Amino acid sequence: MKPAWVRIATLPVTATQFAELVPLPGETYLYKLESVDVYGTRDTAMVIDTDRNLYAYSSDNVTRLKVSAGIAGDLLAAGNRYGSNLIVRVEEAAGNSAEGVFRSVSFKGFRVPGNESVADLGFSRPEVDVSLRYEVSGGQVVPSGVLLSHAGPAVSLPAASAADGLGMFWYNGAKFMKLFGDVDATSQTVAVQTSRPGTYQIRSLSRTQGVHFDLSQMTN
Repeated sequence: MKPAWVRIATLPVTATQFAELVPLPGETYLYKLESVDVYGTRDTAMVIDTDRNLYAYSSDNVTRLKVSAGIAGDLLAAGNRYGSNLIVRVEEAAGNSAEGVFRSVSFKGFRVPGNESVADLGFSRPEVDVSLRYEVSGGQVVPSGVLLSHAGPAVSLPAASAADGLGMFWYNGAKFMKLFGDVDATSQTVAVQTSRPGTYQIRSLSRTQGVHFDLSQMTN
């Protein structure tokens, strides 16, 4: 799902709540709150949908982390070990075709208020969906962002081979672990279900012995 954002209201900074009628009952709608200060600096809270799921979206509006409504309470002070309300933000890095890395995205937890990062954020159940979009140009899967300078030949992958040649990796604090994941060639995404935010990458791999990997019990 790629949201088409439409501004529905502008509120004063003193506002603490807002009510809006759902256009079509039974349909799913996503809402986000964006703040703008006097210098034009923007900040966006996590997105929420009408089913109370939470999202952290990247700039492409496709790559995202989705927290199911059933564990959204883990981000509240009363429901986590940090004793603070938390939000998840997205940070992106450039791909590197010499290493077969086509997308690299980090989902990081921060305290609110205070904007202090928290380490080793995890959820109580593996009900977090991570979906990363890969780029295609000239019929080839290409790295996102600016290509990093590295020695060695670039890894080439035809877009038609993405379902068999791409997979998801997760950084456990020491190394990237192979998760395989589900490739959707139509939306150009690779997705996994997990309980762990952190850094995820789309890389080239052989899926001949692919398995689904549960991160719910993994720690650094």
